[in-house]
Amino acid sequence: DSHNDGGCEELGFIWFDGTQTDYTNWAAGEPNDWQAGVAHCDGTGNEDCTEAWRGGESWNDAQCDGARPYICGFGYTSQGSGGPDLTTSVDVSEFTHVGSSKVDGDKLSVTQVAGGQSGQATLRGEQGLALAGDLLDSLFLLYRAGLRQLDLHLDNFLFDGERFLVIDAGEVVPLPGGLRYEPAILDNLALFCAQAPLDLRDRLQEQVAVRLRQEGLRSEPLAAMVRRRSDRRLRSAMKKWRRESSAIGVWHEQQEQWLYRRSLDREDFEALSAWLREPESLALIKAGSRVSVYGNDQWIVKHYRESGPKTRLRRALFKTRADISWVMGWTWALLGVPTPRPAMLRRCADGEAVIAFPRLEGTVALSTLMEEQRERARRVAPHVELWLKRLGETGFWHGDAKAQNILVDGQDRVHFIDLDGAGFSGVSRRRARKQARDLKRFKRNWAQFEEKPPAR
Repeated sequence: DSHNDGGCEELGFIWFDGTQTDYTNWAAGEPNDWQAGVAHCDGTGNEDCTEAWRGGESWNDAQCDGARPYICGFGYTSQGSGGPDLTTSVDVSEFTHVGSSKVDGDKLSVTQVAGGQSGQATLRGEQGLALAGDLLDSLFLLYRAGLRQLDLHLDNFLFDGERFLVIDAGEVVPLPGGLRYEPAILDNLALFCAQAPLDLRDRLQEQVAVRLRQEGLRSEPLAAMVRRRSDRRLRSAMKKWRRESSAIGVWHEQQEQWLYRRSLDREDFEALSAWLREPESLALIKAGSRVSVYGNDQWIVKHYRESGPKTRLRRALFKTRADISWVMGWTWALLGVPTPRPAMLRRCADGEAVIAFPRLEGTVALSTLMEEQRERARRVAPHVELWLKRLGETGFWHGDAKAQNILVDGQDRVHFIDLDGAGFSGVSRRRARKQARDLKRFKRNWAQFEEKPPAR
């Protein structure tokens, strides 16, 4: 829908082709032309388009410059008229929610309607990566047809139980011919591997290399190309998290800058805004001279009280501890690393900052397991080391990989928290050095607990 200068009561939304709307499904309090934390019922805000909200339950007005999944509408043609038998509406309740690396929050997908699931969900299922060969079969059928998908990632595949289908046709373009044909396929496959979650990437890359050799194409350049593609993607993402985008909203209040996750519902948005202004209104979890932690059963709020000329300079460069925590939280989540994605960040002019994260239910610190459930902790420790190695190979380090900063859920999956000391480098030696330091820190911390008798 495009905006027609209406207000909060007079909706003023019409279809892009000029057709008047005869049906609306606004969420409570919508539309409100929200901008800079304030509703603009006079139509002067910048939310001039409409999006499906809360998993398709209702509508919200939003900015027009963000990427969103979409549903195409077709005119109805009855059977026997020579055209396809298409209905004019889709029941949103039939849709499932599939994680997306392009758009934060829920994504409406046709997987349930088509009787299948996304590529990523399939490769995480019972058969796992045994189905990767079938996925590559579909991809190479596309190449043989002289086509490639420019945004090639696992969620742009649909598995219907028998085969993988390449979706998002808007990103499908012709392959170049001649001498550029093979490099274009290699580059496309490097992008595919670079956009895979870290816990699937290595094994998927091995299968891609095998398929390249089977197809008579060179596999030797693949690893270096994946590294370059990954570095380029990550550098771009880490800049993206600092500004307004389809996933992140930004507003300024006096000399403060606020960033927030767009998928927050209105209730959470308003509650977090209040708590970031007054974190002391929440229960104190940990008091510190520079950092204090507050929270409730849903949210964790960290208040950084750093100030001074150096902090103000770091703020200008978006490199305060809170800034690092925000950027790394979003980037690690993009990579499929288990960590809570930040929800809101308040950046004050003097360098102070307050940041909010969702609280991970049903988790316990690994340090507690080391003291109280030693055998369970021993089972979990190799998973921590594996994730630290994966992160190091991708260019990241945690910076304080002690057991207190690692949470364990009921299925013994690990989750990393406190990323304000994390970092990234494209330099191989620095990557290796930082990875070694993370592993050494974790092992030293582990040894300290091993020396203590288990708590009774």
